[in-house]
Amino acid sequence: MEGRCLRCSTFWVPEPRSVEHLANQPSVATFWGLRLGTIRAAGLQFPSAPFANLAPRPSSPHRRLKQSPAVKLRALRGAITVGANDSDSIIEGTDELVREVMSRNELEPADMVSCIFTCTGDLDAEFPAVAARRLGLSGVPLLCAREIDVPGSLPRVIRLMLHCYADPEVPARHVYLRDAVKLRGDLEGAQ
Repeated sequence: MEGRCLRCSTFWVPEPRSVEHLANQPSVATFWGLRLGTIRAAGLQFPSAPFANLAPRPSSPHRRLKQSPAVKLRALRGAITVGANDSDSIIEGTDELVREVMSRNELEPADMVSCIFTCTGDLDAEFPAVAARRLGLSGVPLLCAREIDVPGSLPRVIRLMLHCYADPEVPARHVYLRDAVKLRGDLEGAQ
């Protein structure tokens, strides 16, 4: 009367072999949730070796997974200014910004995790996410929000923060276009 534990293969439990075997082992019948009378009345036969088809577990409890290529989750920043508060200007500016971020960082839509757009309070004619969806980012979660209205801040600015997976050996390339270069002059090569 031996059986393998389904979890670790080291703990042994009684293994029912037949209906008659269950009759001699009331604790086993209770363990399997069966009653001998019910089994016989239904004309059922208990499998002769319920654990026979189970393959033994590997000696190590931890399986080795295939190593995937190294990638790093990162957040890329970018901004652009637009000339007017109209739908076309917002869509064209967002399109240019997203394309430039994708190009400089060699990104495909499958590499992107999410993207957050913000606009200054003077831009409300269109959602920047509309332009991103037109670029084929319909599988990327997008969010639009309003930037904090700080007195004296640069007007008509669309900003983005793009979360993506990238090669950890390649440096992040943030993108600031048009008048938005004034926002982050400390970032070399961002313009």
